[in-house]
Amino acid sequence: MKKKTLYMSRIIRVFEAEKGALSTNEIYDMLLSQRSHNGRPYSKSPGKMTLTQILSKCPEFKKVGHRSRTKNGNRERIGVWKLAEEGSP
Repeated sequence: MKKKTLYMSRIIRVFEAEKGALSTNEIYDMLLSQRSHNGRPYSKSPGKMTLTQILSKCPEFKKVGHRSRTKNGNRERIGVWKLAEEGSP
């Protein structure tokens, strides 16, 4: 449970820095490049599956759609997320 809250605060910081909707891959890349208060990179970050589970299960985040892309002949659907507004269901 502690990791979940640590990751959530880092994810919220990503959204606050970017001010808009972000794909799961964009959020993941920004988490990997985040630095702690003393300038060091974080030693742990959530994997893409863990990140997707946090985004989908926490009411602080809202899915606003998806983006499609083709990679090696396979179509991928990537979720697009934003911070939920205060008081919205």
